[in-house]
Amino acid sequence: MTIPNLSAWAVRNPAIVLFLMILSLVAGTYSYMNMGRAEDPTFTIKTMVISAVWPGATAAEMQAQVADPIEAAVRGLPNLDYVQSYTQANAAVLQVQLLDATAGDQVADLWYEVRKKVGDIRSTLPAGVQGPSFDDEYSDVFAGIYMVTAPELGQSDLLPYVERLRQRLLRISDVDKVEIV
Repeated sequence: MTIPNLSAWAVRNPAIVLFLMILSLVAGTYSYMNMGRAEDPTFTIKTMVISAVWPGATAAEMQAQVADPIEAAVRGLPNLDYVQSYTQANAAVLQVQLLDATAGDQVADLWYEVRKKVGDIRSTLPAGVQGPSFDDEYSDVFAGIYMVTAPELGQSDLLPYVERLRQRLLRISDVDKVEIV
């Protein structure tokens, strides 16, 4: 089998070569202009952590009476990859993982479904169980951390000023969340 001579073909077909070069230039320019430039690009973490506390319970009681019912409630979730539970005396932590193929815009609705399903079985959990609580926002990135001080004011007196500052910061485009600690 002979290898075609591309140089000879290019010399014989200059119009096609010029067209391909212009097409490559246009495609490259379009790609460059639409390329993401975010310092912290957005991505969706498809993991939720559910935790519950039951003071005085053993690890076996936590598994059988808290973790297992929550797992059973979550198992029917669409796009569910797996549910892992970790129990110890007084506490249970469940990790709910969605499939990687789950679209980012579906994740919030799926987490809402998890909250509803676990909320439906909350009354069947033993008395004294605190929670379950849900954490699906641990992927937040803080772009800046600011400290507000006023030597002549105490913390409780400073709080209204900080809250006004928070409201002003939230009006800035691209600011999604401002947390006061």
